[in-house]
Amino acid sequence: MTELELALENLNPASRFIVNYGTIFTYILFGVAILLIIGFSAIQMFRDFKKAISAIIGVGALILLFLLCYWMSAAEPLTYLTAEGDKFTPGSTMKIVEACIYMAYFMFCGAILALIVTSFARYLK
Repeated sequence: MTELELALENLNPASRFIVNYGTIFTYILFGVAILLIIGFSAIQMFRDFKKAISAIIGVGALILLFLLCYWMSAAEPLTYLTAEGDKFTPGSTMKIVEACIYMAYFMFCGAILALIVTSFARYLK
């Protein structure tokens, strides 16, 4: 038995109900929130398409950045030892994880670079 299973077994019925059904309800609310965000964004985009072009360019740049990071990442599977024995993470999962890490690095460096450029631009004005 894992530690999580042992912890869930020791919970009182009310807490067990919240853990089981509260988690499912949270996922449902998260999905509804994402659908509403996409829906309202699409409505605003269709109302004034000229203002939406910069947002579309930004989303396209993020997609291109992710594709670049995905191309850079390695697809080596990961095997590690735990108390229950050997665990295995497939290479496809590791490739996505590494791409996300690279993307976070690029976004962080881009934010720092934007901060420096705007600071110098204000200074030169």
